[in-house]
Amino acid sequence: MGVYTRVSYTGVVPAAGATVKLLDTTVLSTFANFFQGTGIKRVRGSITNDQAGTLNLYKSANRGASWTLYKTAAHAIATENIVDEVVEPYADWKAEWVAGGAPLTVFDVALAMTDERATTT
Repeated sequence: MGVYTRVSYTGVVPAAGATVKLLDTTVLSTFANFFQGTGIKRVRGSITNDQAGTLNLYKSANRGASWTLYKTAAHAIATENIVDEVVEPYADWKAEWVAGGAPLTVFDVALAMTDERATTT
């Protein structure tokens, strides 16, 4: 079993159409290549939402001066949406939630960074 570091979202419940940052390595650390420097290979966890939204994942090679959207996933109303992403190759990385047309009343984000490359059950 690998090492896990929990990351918490402490912002407000997103309003309709709002974009909130869930994790951003340019904010998390003052140095580039955060994942490589700390041995982090994967971000895992869940998002619980009572209204639809979209999870956008970005990578950056220049400390966030520009971001490339490389993955987007629509999340329907659900009790839990699983996040499981290999992040090891990225110099910087961020995840953002874009709320749909209805305001959320339930928004719980539980993420963990791990040094494990392979998925576990």
